[in-house]
Amino acid sequence: EKMRDTPWYTLLILLTVLMKVAEVRGQCGRPSVGENIVMISDFSNQTFPNGSTITFKCSTGYVPVNSLASRTIICVGTEWTKLDLNCTKKSCGPLPDIPNGKYTYPDGNLFGATAVAECNEGYLLVGEKTRNCRESGWDGRDPVCEVVKCEPPPTIQNGTYDPIEEFYNYNQAVTYSCSKDYTLVGESTIACLANGSFPSPPQCLLVQCETPNITNAVRVEGKSPPYGYRDFVRYECNKGYIMKGEGYLVCDVNGWNPSPPECIKASCGPLPDIPNGKYTYPDGNLLGATAVAECNEGYLLVGEKTRNCRESGWDGRDPVCEVVKCEPPPTIQNGTYDPIEEFYNYNQAVTYSCSKDYTLVGESTIACLANGSFPSPPQCLLVQCETPNITNAVRVEGKSPPYGYRDFVRYKCNTGYTMKGEGYLVCDLNGWNPPPPECNKKSCGSLPDILNGKYTYPDGNLFGATAVAECNEGYSLVGDKNRNCHESGWDGGHPECKATDSSTTFHPSYGITIIAFLVSIVLLAQCGKHSVGENMISEPAPRNEYPEGFKVTFSCSTGYVAVSSGASRSITCERSQWTTLALQCKKKTCGSPGEVSNGKYLAPDGIEFGAIITVQCNEGYMAVGPQRRSCLANGWDGRAAVCEQTKCLPPPKIQYGVYEPEDETYGYNEAVTYSCSGGKTLIGESTITCSSDGTFQPPPPQCLLITCDKPDIKNAGRVRGKSSFYGYKDFVQYECNEGYTMEGEDYLVCDVNGWNPPPPKCIEKSCGSLVELPNGKYLTPGGILFGAIAFAQCNEGFRLSGPKTRTCQDDGWDGRQAVCEVVKCKSPDVKNAVRVEGKSPPYGYKDFVRYECKTLYKMKGTGNLTCEVNGWNPPPPECI
Repeated sequence: EKMRDTPWYTLLILLTVLMKVAEVRGQCGRPSVGENIVMISDFSNQTFPNGSTITFKCSTGYVPVNSLASRTIICVGTEWTKLDLNCTKKSCGPLPDIPNGKYTYPDGNLFGATAVAECNEGYLLVGEKTRNCRESGWDGRDPVCEVVKCEPPPTIQNGTYDPIEEFYNYNQAVTYSCSKDYTLVGESTIACLANGSFPSPPQCLLVQCETPNITNAVRVEGKSPPYGYRDFVRYECNKGYIMKGEGYLVCDVNGWNPSPPECIKASCGPLPDIPNGKYTYPDGNLLGATAVAECNEGYLLVGEKTRNCRESGWDGRDPVCEVVKCEPPPTIQNGTYDPIEEFYNYNQAVTYSCSKDYTLVGESTIACLANGSFPSPPQCLLVQCETPNITNAVRVEGKSPPYGYRDFVRYKCNTGYTMKGEGYLVCDLNGWNPPPPECNKKSCGSLPDILNGKYTYPDGNLFGATAVAECNEGYSLVGDKNRNCHESGWDGGHPECKATDSSTTFHPSYGITIIAFLVSIVLLAQCGKHSVGENMISEPAPRNEYPEGFKVTFSCSTGYVAVSSGASRSITCERSQWTTLALQCKKKTCGSPGEVSNGKYLAPDGIEFGAIITVQCNEGYMAVGPQRRSCLANGWDGRAAVCEQTKCLPPPKIQYGVYEPEDETYGYNEAVTYSCSGGKTLIGESTITCSSDGTFQPPPPQCLLITCDKPDIKNAGRVRGKSSFYGYKDFVQYECNEGYTMEGEDYLVCDVNGWNPPPPKCIEKSCGSLVELPNGKYLTPGGILFGAIAFAQCNEGFRLSGPKTRTCQDDGWDGRQAVCEVVKCKSPDVKNAVRVEGKSPPYGYKDFVRYECKTLYKMKGTGNLTCEVNGWNPPPPECI
């Protein structure tokens, strides 16, 4: 019913819109397809009606991946059906090979790729180098690889080459030869190269070398001058010289190769270290130099002190460093030592102990010194000290009496007393050290003056005394009248003297008011605790509060004095503040401790309070008494040291020997000399001297009877020394017979325990194995001992150059190392013939060639040749 009411033109518009919608829904847009695909017909349409078809094909140079794939799409409604066609690049395939060359494909062989032509070595490309893969296949045509040709090679002075031709193909060779008296230097045969040229030709040179100028050398191998190309010589240095460089020289184009060597003075090198000693070389270690043997501390040299560098090396033999031995140490009264032995080695110690009631004074343990003696022994003394008599003092540390050596005590003065001297005492050889001190009453000193008054001291100012305060006339005392001297100083406070005015009258009411006002000021005004300066003490002791007008007095601590003697030493409480203290304290100086006869004091810390000085005696003097002094508050403690001349007790007696002169004591630098009796030999230093430490130095010698039997050394002869009857320090030197080598030392010294070192052995000499021969070997059928012969043998394909044999001599294998060179053959010189088989030169071992004579020529010999060790086999033929 609503439609019936709608106007007709409205229905017409609606119908038109519906028809347009139906038309849009029944068409497709322009299709989009994959790469390298194109439409067969070129449509310009942007839309296609429903049911339209379009056919596609692959782009130029591309082919379908699947030949059966559908190539058509259909518009269905508004969508195209799926296209099955896929395209890929067309392949041109590989090109056929070029004779004497080939193609390469850097980018493959598909459409658009490039093939590159290359010729084999010795061939030249003629034609296009590249070909491209097109729609129809490879474009262009095959190039040609033609053999390389060379122009004739260079001519050379004083020489020629063969064969001579107008052109030479790649690898074709020519051989050069020289005129008479000229030597060919370089490769005789050269071949046409791939670049169309011959390499540089050899040279024909007139090579001559001067006679080598080598001082201190001799020629041992090779010909006499004149010398031509490839001639060789071998030189060896004279005895006493060593070669710097090579002795084997070859005459080369530029002279001797390598350059002639030098023969320089031989060096014996350093000697092996001596056990417990060493060698020094004041003049170095070249021929003629001297090595000096030295032993370590505590060891004695036995044998020759020096050795000389000879042509054969260092002469003589190593000495021996034997440990120093000491005779038993001195015995002491009222004491003994342990262990007790016949002799003592260096650094071996003994320990002394005393009999009952005796005290050991000195070091209990002493050791055998490097000089062969013991230092001075300790003493066993009956040391006793009386109980110290110190009035007004008490012992606070240390044992009760009786007192023996090194016992100590420490005393402290009673309250109110001060000590003069040291309270720490040690019982020493001469009694208490330092001497016992005194305890004197302490002094409180004078009190500061009272303004308008004074102090009087009826009993003095020492501990226990009383100071009485008095005011001048017209003044009255306010404060303590009496002050007592205590341990810490004067007690009480400082009083005041105030003026007394009897004519002044105050109105009672006003006076009461004023007095009350003043009392309130006094009560309100006060000072807190004051500070105490460095190295000071205050009197009275510090407290928390002080009233107005209170005075505190300061003094310097023990060992310190005022920097300025006039400086104020007190402070006063004024208006709730302390006045400024002017006093400053510094360390007291003890001054010079005085001169020490035959010595001096060392003061590393100065001479102020607390410093310690030590005494140092001059050479030949020893300190007696305290060797240290301390700077105390009352000056230097102790007594001055004394340096007395050094004295030594008598030196030790030795078995089978005596010394002189004999005295009870010996002064510094005084000497004694030992001698032996009964045919004994003195071992060590005969003279010893009293040294600065109170002992004799070096250690005393020994008297011994020393003989040695004649050494039994087979295959050797004596070259130096006595022939029989050997005593201490006699020596002999042996040398092995020819063909024998020594095992041990050749130089022997008759020592305390026999020959030192033991006699050597002479064993048959071995030259050892020869150095490996490259490309060959040495044969030693007779072994490698003295006189044996070694034969050089090269491997197959190698030729021997140098000596074939080497003999085992006294100094090793003679001659020089042989060389095995690879076999080479020159190009056969067969005139009027051509090579018809075999390789081109160069020729090596077992290479084969065959020659045939040219037309009208007949061969004398055989044309089949093989390169052997000694050249062509058989020899090259002739064509006649």
